[in-house]
Amino acid sequence: VRQAMALALDQKQINEVLLYESQRVADGILPPEMPGYNESIKGYTHDAAKAKQLLSESKYAGNMPRIILTYAGAGGDAPDILAAYQSMWKDTLGLDVELQASEYSAYLRELRQGTFQMFSAGWAADYPDPEDFLDKLFETNSPQNEQGYSNADVDNLLKQARYEPDNTKRNQIYSQAEQKILDDFAVIPNFWPVEHLLVKSCVKDWPSVSMTVPTYRYIDIVKD
Repeated sequence: VRQAMALALDQKQINEVLLYESQRVADGILPPEMPGYNESIKGYTHDAAKAKQLLSESKYAGNMPRIILTYAGAGGDAPDILAAYQSMWKDTLGLDVELQASEYSAYLRELRQGTFQMFSAGWAADYPDPEDFLDKLFETNSPQNEQGYSNADVDNLLKQARYEPDNTKRNQIYSQAEQKILDDFAVIPNFWPVEHLLVKSCVKDWPSVSMTVPTYRYIDIVKD
């Protein structure tokens, strides 16, 4: 069912039509600017026919229980991306997925208790290392593993990566773990946000960095 729901989503179309191509479609868990990013990682590609086949082969075929996707919000209209997901699941799979808003403090409480069927969440790296994504979100005993994912092979790889001194080998181990997580359809990555900045031509040596506090001491202001 997880596979079917992931493959039923056309993230590229959502980005083009709904988001005016302002974001990047996530083809994995680690974003391109993150150390350890591997462009050979295979994410999910929209495949409506495969999605229908997978759902028909599941034990829930023709007898799907109520599905609720919860997101943090105060009510009102659901986020546009989630509404698009809801429509695609209905059109492709015939699934009626209910979008349910939850006040933020209640959302966090229920998230920690693991009571949601599905939930929408985001993640911003605290420091530039794949450990901050893969260990934090997918290691069995991690407090941030709020989806309850558990795979002994992934745990072993993450443990190896922690103690591997060679950075190249370490990143290769993390790539193996990332691919296994994606193969399990533990989550559905959607978009990597893009930040747009306008810098005047008189500003020289503006620091273009992906995730840190820019060092402004090296900037020069050149008068025309």
